[in-house]
Amino acid sequence: MDISFLIYIVLFLVVVILIFKLIKKVIVAIFAVFFLLFLVFAGVGAMMYLDYQDIVGRDMYEIGIIYGDAKNPQFGVSLFVKDNVPDVSKSKALDVSKIDVKKLDDEIYVFIDTEVFKDMLSDNKTYYFYELKEFEVDGEKINASLTKNEVLSIIESKDSLNRYVEIISSERNFETSLKNQLVNNMKSELLKNNLNADFRELLFVYITLSDKDNIDDLVLGFKEEKVNVYPEKFSFKFLRWMPLDWFL
Repeated sequence: MDISFLIYIVLFLVVVILIFKLIKKVIVAIFAVFFLLFLVFAGVGAMMYLDYQDIVGRDMYEIGIIYGDAKNPQFGVSLFVKDNVPDVSKSKALDVSKIDVKKLDDEIYVFIDTEVFKDMLSDNKTYYFYELKEFEVDGEKINASLTKNEVLSIIESKDSLNRYVEIISSERNFETSLKNQLVNNMKSELLKNNLNADFRELLFVYITLSDKDNIDDLVLGFKEEKVNVYPEKFSFKFLRWMPLDWFL
């Protein structure tokens, strides 16, 4: 037998053995990578599920919606949530000066930067307070619609209810007594519906939660860290890494 032929056979066997070992190592490596990825995704999923249960997996809880960031909160409202549906009839004012985001336990707070709220509002939309589209005073109907600038004017006012009445009655030459009557009627309605917060606080929360178009602005604000949720759970940090399109 030709010696070169034997050499070729030996080389062929060596190459086959080496290829087999290499493929075996590659397969093991691929399996190891997929297994590690599985462990990572399983771990992330488990942590997010635990966060979900801890935050909104409860039957009832309260959530604070706050105008301004955590370093400079302006005002806020606490909403009672049952079966993941906010009950605005149990809204109450928050003392934002007493909120310490580093010492939170069961409380949940969402801080919405003032610029994010302004971006939510559109120049081409009309806004209402809890769908209250008109008043009737002394048999005369008053349009209760608000523009973007008027909403911001009320939000930034220290006497928001009076500011609201001034705006909706601006086209009517009402006497002071009639304006006061309208203010008192509004106060009575708020109390009757257990809305125990300042008018601007209620208007802010209602507009934020009622307009579905605001979701994109809130998500974008969250990605840009202009909307923050406390306590800062792992889930929120992880969600910020996700591409915006996936998030939306």
